[in-house]
Amino acid sequence: MAEIFKSALINLGIVGNHEVHAATEPEVVLSLILSNNHEGTVPVSVWVTRNGEDFFFRRDIRIDSGDSLDVLRGTKVALLAGDTLNVSNPIQGAVSGFLSTYKDE
Repeated sequence: MAEIFKSALINLGIVGNHEVHAATEPEVVLSLILSNNHEGTVPVSVWVTRNGEDFFFRRDIRIDSGDSLDVLRGTKVALLAGDTLNVSNPIQGAVSGFLSTYKDE
C-alpha cells in the first residue's frame, strides 16, 4: 500500500464559495492555511459538504491584512469519497492558501 501526500496552492481570485478539494476516495486533510492578500480584514468560512449537508469548521473567521491562519489548528479532517472542502471568499483576490492531503493507495 502506497502513501500519497499532496500539496496544492489555492488562489481564490473571484468572489463566492469555492470548492477547493473534492475527495474521490477516503483521505485526510492534514493542513489548510489561508492568507489574506487584501488591504483590510477579510471574513472567511471553511466547511465540508457531505451528502448535500454542510459541516462548518470555522464560520466568518477574520483574517487581518497580510496575516495567515491555520484553519484546522493542527487537527486533521477525514474526508469520504464525494466529500468537498469549501472556502468562502467575500472580496475578489483577497484569499489564497495552501492545502495538504494524505491518502493510502
